[in-house]
This record gives sequence, C-alpha cells and structure tokens, in this order.
Amino acid sequence: MTDDVILDVKNFEVSKFKNDASYHQSVDRILACNHPILDYIHHNGAFNGSANIARQLSLYELYKMTSHLAGHVAEIGVWKGASFLYWAKLVDIFEPNSNTLVHGLDWFQGMDPGKMDGTVQPGKCGADYDTLRNLIDIQDLGHIARLHKLDITKDLDKFFTTFPSAHFKLVFIDAGVYEVVKAAVTHFWPRLNTGGILVLDEFNWETSPGEAIAIRETLPNARIQSFSWTRQPSGYIVKDKEG
Repeated sequence: MTDDVILDVKNFEVSKFKNDASYHQSVDRILACNHPILDYIHHNGAFNGSANIARQLSLYELYKMTSHLAGHVAEIGVWKGASFLYWAKLVDIFEPNSNTLVHGLDWFQGMDPGKMDGTVQPGKCGADYDTLRNLIDIQDLGHIARLHKLDITKDLDKFFTTFPSAHFKLVFIDAGVYEVVKAAVTHFWPRLNTGGILVLDEFNWETSPGEAIAIRETLPNARIQSFSWTRQPSGYIVKDKEG
C-alpha cells in the first residue's frame, strides 16, 4: 500500500478525444488529393470535421438565443478570426438593420499563462493583427467587425472609456488564461444585457484550469450550461437578472 496519489492531467483531453489523431490523419490524406483550393471554401462541408461543424452550430445556436436582444457581440481572444468573423457574418445575415457590432479583442502575442494555468503553452494561439485586419477589409466587414489590439489584463478601462455606451448581448471568452478571463468577466459582465449570454470556450478543461478558476471566483453562483453535442465552447451562462 502507498499513500501516493497519482493524478493524470497531461493526458486528460488526449484520452477523452482519442479519435483526434485519426481525424488529423484524414486531413493529411485529403490534402494529398490536391483538390482545387476553392473547393475547401465553396464545398466546406465535404472536408470539415464533425468537431468543427459542431462548434459552428453551437455558436449559431448561442447567437440565435440572443439575436432579439439589444447590444453588441464581443469576443475575447480572436486568434485568426474564425469565430470572430463568423459572428460578424451572422449579424450581417440576421441583423442588417440593427446597430449591432462585433468587437474582437486580442493582443496577438499568444497565451501568457500564470501559475493558475496548468500546462498552457506560452505563445499558443498567437496571430498577426494585420493579416486579420486585411481579411476584414477584403470581405467588406468593417462596418460590423471592429478589431482592437490591446492587453485584456491592462487595457479594458481604456476600452470602455473610449466606448462608454457599449452594451453587450453576447460575450465569448476564448482565451483560456486565468488573468485574461478574470479581467474580461469583471469588465464585461456588468455591461451584459439581462438575458444575454457569456460563452466560455475552455470551461472545466483540466489542461487549461485558469478559465474555470476565474469563473468560480467572479461568478460563484452562476448556473453554467453546455451543449452535450459539442466540446467547445464548453459552457455558457445566461444572465438572468441585473447586476
């Protein structure tokens, strides 16, 4: 007998999603087929994996749950812009006559984990601001998609001084780092409309614990829900009262 406790954190998601390796192998085989590049855009459903499609469906469902509310959409941590521009296109389709904007906030240097963040890799999810800015302009989405290069942990006071009237109906936190999540919730929750939704991309992920810890500290009584059919986003909170 021994009193040693062995906690397997490193392989937590690896064992849960054990089929990921075969999916990535299939992507390599698809690319080896040399399909015309345009096919990957115009026939996306033929190539995209089920996990990615489930993610897009969940973002659509969350947007539709809030589309009737007044307020903007915010995304904290935009990376290469996949969900940020997806939100913008949903607003373009379903709210052509509203004043809803989609604000994307990122410092584009990748993750900067602290002691609360487990095995999160420094620099992960870094991207280039100018590349995304150009993608917005090419698709003529600048009237909806507003991109802000800033440090979430330090610059949100300045952001809300610049946009003092900004009110939100949907806030998507896709950062996975304790300090970023805590700062984002502290600033955005009071500005989230009643009935609005705070979306969490990595809630309850053992390899990225900072997000759950920050939520527990800032919103200890929150009822956190999820869609059983998608791994990410992994949680969301409907704001059911003022405050």
